[in-house]
Amino acid sequence: MIADNLKRIKDKIEKASGGSVVELVAVTKNRTMEEIIRLKEAGQYVMAENRVQEFNAKAPLLPDVSWDIIGNLQKNKLKYIVGKVRLIHSAESCELARAIGELSVKRGVVTDILIETNVSGEESKHGAEPSALEEMIGQMSEIKGIKVKGLMTVAPNTNDSAYLIRLFEKTKNIFDNLMKYNAKYDNIEVEILSMGMSQDYEIAVKCGSNMVRIGTALFE
Repeated sequence: MIADNLKRIKDKIEKASGGSVVELVAVTKNRTMEEIIRLKEAGQYVMAENRVQEFNAKAPLLPDVSWDIIGNLQKNKLKYIVGKVRLIHSAESCELARAIGELSVKRGVVTDILIETNVSGEESKHGAEPSALEEMIGQMSEIKGIKVKGLMTVAPNTNDSAYLIRLFEKTKNIFDNLMKYNAKYDNIEVEILSMGMSQDYEIAVKCGSNMVRIGTALFE
């Protein structure tokens, strides 16, 4: 079932993207190791966890898998992930980015991060205000130990496709605008737009997402 789900999702992504490269990140929150191993055996080698505790439990058991962190992060949890994860999707403030950078420098690594932005404006969502992003890019350009690779956003759980299209297109426009800083700063390399989950990934991809975070649709 998991292998069939993975193939079906990849086919839908390819169709939605018109052949453009879109990376699938498998979200393994609350999933068993048996399920995750079956997913890996089906050819999926990039996983993501929301919670650091689950990452700590699962990642050592699958050393040949790349792991991302996509959930809200507290600074006291960074010691468990810096130098061990491929990408942090949820850097929502300069304060958090500085903490990631400081620990990365101590450990002799550079940590790739995405700035999480709250484009929908929902109070329940984490992320920086879109209007603050350019200033944040400038401040993050001075932080050693990190590389800003792009943006991440979480859309509301809604069946209103027209609303989702507006939201995703707005995020894509913001992303395109921030790419101008790539040539200005050494540690700014905006190239990843992480938007789209199980319920809305096809719409997100059609609107320009090049990274989707899929959990439920893979396992159920």
